[in-house]
Amino acid sequence: YGDWTASAAYPDMPLTVTIDDVTLKAGSQTLQSGLIDGNASGADTVRILNSTVEKGVTIGYDGNQDTIGSFAGALNGTIENCVSSADVRGKNNVGGLVGIKGQSMGNCSVRDSAFHGTVSASGTYAGGIIGSGYPSAPNTPCVTIQNCYADGSVTGADDVGGLFGGEPSCRQCWANGIGYIQNNYFSGTVHASGAAETSRADSNPFIRIKRAFTAETESGDGGAHVGGIVGNMKSLDRYNVVSNNYYLDSCGAQAGIGSVGSVTKMPAQNAAASSRSAKAFAAQSAADENPRFGRSDDPTGADAGRLAAPATGEQFSDGSVLSRLNGGVNSSGTWVKGTGGRPMLDTGKTHMVSLTVTDYPKSCEGGSSLDDDSVSAVAAYSDRTTESVSGSRMRFSGFDSKTKSYQTVAAKYQNHASLFETRITSDAADPSGSPVTVSFRLIGATKSNGSVDLKNGDYKGSRYVTWIPTKSYTLPADSKVSDLLKKALGDAG
Repeated sequence: YGDWTASAAYPDMPLTVTIDDVTLKAGSQTLQSGLIDGNASGADTVRILNSTVEKGVTIGYDGNQDTIGSFAGALNGTIENCVSSADVRGKNNVGGLVGIKGQSMGNCSVRDSAFHGTVSASGTYAGGIIGSGYPSAPNTPCVTIQNCYADGSVTGADDVGGLFGGEPSCRQCWANGIGYIQNNYFSGTVHASGAAETSRADSNPFIRIKRAFTAETESGDGGAHVGGIVGNMKSLDRYNVVSNNYYLDSCGAQAGIGSVGSVTKMPAQNAAASSRSAKAFAAQSAADENPRFGRSDDPTGADAGRLAAPATGEQFSDGSVLSRLNGGVNSSGTWVKGTGGRPMLDTGKTHMVSLTVTDYPKSCEGGSSLDDDSVSAVAAYSDRTTESVSGSRMRFSGFDSKTKSYQTVAAKYQNHASLFETRITSDAADPSGSPVTVSFRLIGATKSNGSVDLKNGDYKGSRYVTWIPTKSYTLPADSKVSDLLKKALGDAG
């Protein structure tokens, strides 16, 4: 995608197609994914709504295809209120609903959906909802899975999760692409065979691409990356919002997240990085530290249960898990008792699907307060209506302008919350900040006296000359390069 397409940027990419109320009937089979392959440009955003794949449908019938899902192979867009009971087969990047995130900077979100079938992958990255995140972008926006569940079986060679195989390449998630995995559950069975046809890298072309950009090394643990919710996360920082997820304690996984490559912590927290229990996480590396992206919790130790917690069969059937799912931040609030008392979604109830902050201050002066009028959001509902939400109707948390820093602020409306990042440009004790002094010199060139050969750098007599001599300029704190240019050019007349 590029600037030739209006709004061709995450998350407001133009909509290419809406697929609504489509059913794949029992007895049918597809070689590739059920509705779309999805391998197109980042401007091709897809919405799949209210669709069903019935029991008795086979997706990827020969089992030899990569990037397979009941609805989409590679998704750049959203899936909402969809259900599949299919038998989904493939090699790598195989998911109950979606095979893989389709674009490096695109959106890949699944909400209010369920999977009751089987996922069988001979290779890596298999999940009950989504197989894999994007394979080769260290700052790719992470996938979102909210208010979903799966109760079938998921099998792969490695990187296997009850809901999500994992993020293979995201080394640091930023505020422009927050991944929300919230209010979901898995009550089926999950298994990593560790028996890929060849080596992990050789069998998955997406991993070969990824390793051209990253320095990942193989753990050699033979299928250890298996989790009740997520198989393998390349990293966790504050913009990986994983909370209020549950998995059956007898599903076959020892942890909610099978493996975490690294955890980005706040600097003060790094010295007390938690010990890592083999029962809680299969493979981990030392924590990073970063004041902008660091987490203040202990997601691989004491706080792991807040991300994903085991639950007994009794807790799934007696309403314990159901009440927690309905009470979570960004919950649909539509969880009801289904077969055997286990939670299911009441798809007929209108509810808020998402809250997205659309306008907010990118920076604030030290000691200032957050101006409600500077923040606005859009609430999207399951009946396809939207609501503009002003800052005065929202509640805010996380804003602290005492010291110069980056702040992650939660904007809350009803039971939903959307995060945004703002920069505090100075300390409260010195709101204006200390001025900065920089040196600047502008160099140009004389006009050529003949034809110009750009390919060979021949400018026919042109030479460099100083247009503005070196001079020091004192500017206010937090000035930009554009401020310097305006000052220098203004002084030079």
